[in-house]
Amino acid sequence: MDKIRRMKHTFESGKIHDYTYLIDIGIMIDWPRVTSIYAVKSEKTVLFDGGTSFGAQGIIRSLKEFDLLPLDYVVISHSHLDHFQAIPTILREMPGRNVDRLQPKRESGRH
Repeated sequence: MDKIRRMKHTFESGKIHDYTYLIDIGIMIDWPRVTSIYAVKSEKTVLFDGGTSFGAQGIIRSLKEFDLLPLDYVVISHSHLDHFQAIPTILREMPGRNVDRLQPKRESGRH
């Protein structure tokens, strides 16, 4: 708990904690640096959400830069395009790799 309290909020892509990486996915709705995704690398590598298709190449560059590929798991928090649209492009960077995808049940009557 003490480590969590000492963490500083940041918008800069990179390692933000022992095993946690922030990937700034750039501009969304004319707001720069407003959306980010996270990856955790320990024994396995997990990507939390995947961003939009127009941000896919930047996400892939960051994943490579921080040595986060190949992924073992992808967690999709919810079914908005800005959370999963780039996942197919990211997965194509790992041909032959079986990545487990964890996603919420589709919400009926919404979106």
